[in-house]
Amino acid sequence: MPLAPSDVVPVESWVIFSPGAEGLRAVLGNDLSPTLADELKRHGLDFSKPLQAAYPAPQFETWLGVCARAVFPKEDPAQAQRLLGQRFFDGWRGTLTGAAATTFLRIVGPRRALTRIGRAFRNGNNFTVTHTTFESDTVALVDFVQTQELADFVRGVVEAGLVLMQVKGEVEIVSRGTRQFVLRVSWTG
Repeated sequence: MPLAPSDVVPVESWVIFSPGAEGLRAVLGNDLSPTLADELKRHGLDFSKPLQAAYPAPQFETWLGVCARAVFPKEDPAQAQRLLGQRFFDGWRGTLTGAAATTFLRIVGPRRALTRIGRAFRNGNNFTVTHTTFESDTVALVDFVQTQELADFVRGVVEAGLVLMQVKGEVEIVSRGTRQFVLRVSWTG
C-alpha cells in the first residue's frame, strides 16, 4: 500500500526520541560494561550525560547492532537482534511511556494492539508507518512500509508483546525490502 503524502518523512529527517535510548539503557542493565559504554559513546550515545530529546535514526540502528553483538556474542546477527528486541520491550516497559502502554496492551489484546502498532512505534520515532491486515481473527500481516532495517529486532519486540498479553503466538518475517518488511503474527488464547 502506498504511503499517504502526510506520512512521508525524508530519510535524512528520521529521528528516534529519547525513550528509545532510555529503553536501551534499561535493556543493558549489568551488561553495560565500560567497554560497551565506550563503544556506544563513540557512536553518539553517552549514558554518562543527560539524554538528548532525539537522535538520528541511523545511530539507533548502529547502537542496536553494537548491543546485540555485546549481549549475545554467540548468536548469529539476526537471532541476536531478535533477542535484543525481546529484552528491549521488557526494558521499555520500565519507562514512563512503556508502563502506560503495558496497561493498554493487556486490556486491548493482540488484535487491537496490532491495528495500533504503527502509532506505538511512532511514539518512539517520527517516521514508522504500518498497515495491518487480518487473514483471520487470530492472524495478522503487519506491513512496516516506512521503517528502519530492523525486522529481526521488531520481531522480538512483537514476540515479547504477545507474552505480555499472555497469548501463545508466533511471529515470522514473511518479506523484506528496502526500509520495509512484513511480519505475520498468529496467536491463540
